[in-house]
Amino acid sequence: MCCVHYQDENQDKCAPKGNCGSGFVEAECDGPADCLPGQICCGHWGQYNWYSEIVCAPDCPSSRQNPAFVMCAGAPNVCPPGTSCQDSHSLPDGFMVCRN
Repeated sequence: MCCVHYQDENQDKCAPKGNCGSGFVEAECDGPADCLPGQICCGHWGQYNWYSEIVCAPDCPSSRQNPAFVMCAGAPNVCPPGTSCQDSHSLPDGFMVCRN
């Protein structure tokens, strides 16, 4: 599991799931290659203007109250229509997200 620090990428680390600690988001994936077949990598945006989790899931539903973004590193073809795979503005280099 990658542990991405909210404010300082120099503190990013790896740890077993559930052991990242305060101030980190657990990133299970950065694209579909990290997930099981039929799953996509989904980043859920939290209430503190930061990702609350980045996980493999069968889909990535998004709403105004609970925004979510398909993570697309290495697979720009997974982006929903009307979006393209672009560098993330809030995650370290290598994390890419589908957005318009």
